[in-house]
Amino acid sequence: MQYIWISIIAALILLVIYLIPKHKQDIEQVKINEQLKQEWNKLTADIASAETENRALERQKVSLNEDIKQIGAQATIAANEMYKKSYDLMQERMSQAAEIAGEKYQKAEADYKKQYLKLIEDNAQELASLVGKITLKQEELSDLKSKQAAAIEADKRRILEESKKDFYKIKISEDELWDIKCLKEVVKELKCDPLPVNKVIWEVYYKRPVMDLLGRLTPTGQTYCGIYKITNIHTGQCYIGQSVDIRTRFRDHIKAGLGIGSWNNRFYNEMKSAGPENFMYEILEECPRNKLNERERYWIDFFNSTDWGFNSTQGNKDGESNG
Repeated sequence: MQYIWISIIAALILLVIYLIPKHKQDIEQVKINEQLKQEWNKLTADIASAETENRALERQKVSLNEDIKQIGAQATIAANEMYKKSYDLMQERMSQAAEIAGEKYQKAEADYKKQYLKLIEDNAQELASLVGKITLKQEELSDLKSKQAAAIEADKRRILEESKKDFYKIKISEDELWDIKCLKEVVKELKCDPLPVNKVIWEVYYKRPVMDLLGRLTPTGQTYCGIYKITNIHTGQCYIGQSVDIRTRFRDHIKAGLGIGSWNNRFYNEMKSAGPENFMYEILEECPRNKLNERERYWIDFFNSTDWGFNSTQGNKDGESNG
């Protein structure tokens, strides 16, 4: 029994020894928990206060946005009104300036027109004379350029004459020339009209070579209106003529040089004596019909064909061409 009590007392002592530290720990934990609770409460209060302030700030933000919108709308209205007033004022000033400028322009235009009409009236005769002189000078310049160009071409042809005589002459073979010579001797002995024999000479010996020549001079076959030159190959003497159809005129000259027709002048006599095949046939210049006389006179003077040639005059002065 005593042993039991000793065991109980020992157990109580051990329990006390175990519980005393634990009690101390519980008291400390309680203090810590109390401190943590206080801090939690404070933190909770701080959070609640911050949320309250945040909601207040949000409300201020909304209010400020509304104020900004109102201020922006008011500023837009004010700007539009200011722009409209400025624009209306500018339009008014521009309208006034345009009206003033229009009046000045109308007045200036009227004054200028008056002065211009007076100038025209005062100088009408002089202006007409000046226009006539300018037109005449332009025509003279055009003629001069034409003459210069034609003279250059003539010089070129003269340089090439020696090497290209065959191009401008009637090509007849030596045998044919012998036949022609014999026929001409027969003609001299005839007592009747030699025209039929001359026509035979033309048809048989000259017609085809003459057409070949004309084909070389006018390869397109078109009608040439202008000035031509026929030159004796041996003497250099020439005849200057004009025609509205040079092809036909060359053929007529050659026929006359064969004794076909009643022509009788120094040029045809020379051609009959030398033979049409001993002449060169050139187109000097194409020109309008109304310029033929003036251009013929120019070329006769240029080649001095009245003193050293077969022209009996300085060219036609009036009327149309004979060709």
